[in-house]
Formats: sequence, structure tokens, C-alpha cells
Amino acid sequence: MIWHMVGKGRAPRTLAEHCVARAGGNLRAIRKGMRVWEFIVQWALLMGLEDRAITLGEYREFWGEPLRTAARHQAEFRELFGEGREGYSDPGPIAAELVERIGSERFQSWRELRAKRRLRPTELPVSELMGATVSL
Repeated sequence: MIWHMVGKGRAPRTLAEHCVARAGGNLRAIRKGMRVWEFIVQWALLMGLEDRAITLGEYREFWGEPLRTAARHQAEFRELFGEGREGYSDPGPIAAELVERIGSERFQSWRELRAKRRLRPTELPVSELMGATVSL
């Protein structure tokens, strides 16, 4: 789906399309682009749950990532989004846009479930953000 859309020559619209396009826009770039997409979406979900900006350490702890893996995710993100006019050091600004699109009421219900220890990270609807459009 993503390759089909990006490969047609139109400008990327969704976050996933932006990630794949910035990774090279070819078939080999899909894996790297989707790893960066997943990192941004996971960052956004935790930002929404915490209702504030987060750090790499908080990301790593919540998602159960080893330090080296989290650092590798951040390095891949910076490789795709750290240069140019944006110059992002972490996914915070992009994640904030995704959080806004999901809506605070959805996050409020997830926060309540989390407070009751009835919400695990694996139960968050990461796939809902697959087609989320962003303004990059």
C-alpha cells in the first residue's frame, strides 16, 4: 500500500508515507521507514498518556526497549528527520500533531485504564495511526 502510493510520484501525505519517502522512497526503504514510523507512533501514544513531552528514557522504560535499541531507533529517526529545515532531535513535535489528531478524550479513557493497571502497552491501538496525515 505505502509503496504503491509513494511510488506514483505524488507527494507523501501520511506519516508512514513521509517516513518511507525520507528513507529512500524505494522498496528497500520500506523496512527502515516503517521502523521510524513505529518509533514516532509509540512516542506519540506515550506522550498522549502522560499528557506532556517525554524523554528517550521514559519511552524506553514504557515500551520495554533495551537502551541500545532505543538509541538505535532515535538515530534512525534523526537520520530521516534530523536534517534540513526541521532538524528534529526527537519525535516530540511530530508526535504532538498525532496526539492532537487522536483527541484528548481518547487519551483520557486510556489514562484511566492505565491508572487501574488494566492497560498494557501492547493494547494501545498503534494501527489506528497508520493513515494519519501530517504536515511536514
